[in-house]
Amino acid sequence: MGSLFKPGWENHLKERLNGSSDFQSGARWFDGSVLLGMGDEILWLKIYDGRVIDHKPHPTPLGFTFALKASEESWRALLQEDRNEILSYTGSKKILVEGNLLEFMRLTKTVVALVDGMRALFREPKTGKDIR
Repeated sequence: MGSLFKPGWENHLKERLNGSSDFQSGARWFDGSVLLGMGDEILWLKIYDGRVIDHKPHPTPLGFTFALKASEESWRALLQEDRNEILSYTGSKKILVEGNLLEFMRLTKTVVALVDGMRALFREPKTGKDIR
C-alpha cells in the first residue's frame, strides 16, 4: 500500500485495531483473515478472538476469508472522506468485496473499525509519528 502509508504502518494498524473496543467486540467470534488490496499492494490480516494476530504483505497459501480490493485512487478517496463511507463504497463497487460475503456482512462492525483505523493512520499529521 505503497504511496498511501509509510513503511511499517501495518504494525501501527495492528496496534490500533487491537486497542479498539469496536474492533475487538465485532471480531470476538471471528477466526479468519481479511485481505486488503490497494492497487498492486496487499495487506493480509489474520484475526482471531477479536485481535489481529498476524499480518503479511501477501495472502498465505490458505487464502483469505474475504477481501476488500480497489485501486489506490479509490482507497485514497475513501480515506479522505469526512466520515467512514466503507459500506457506501462497497455497495457502489468502488471497493470490491471478494470471498465469503456472509462473513463480510456479519463483520460489518469490524470492517468499519478496520477502516476507521486506516483513516486515523492516513490522517496523522506529518510529525515523527507520521507513517503516511
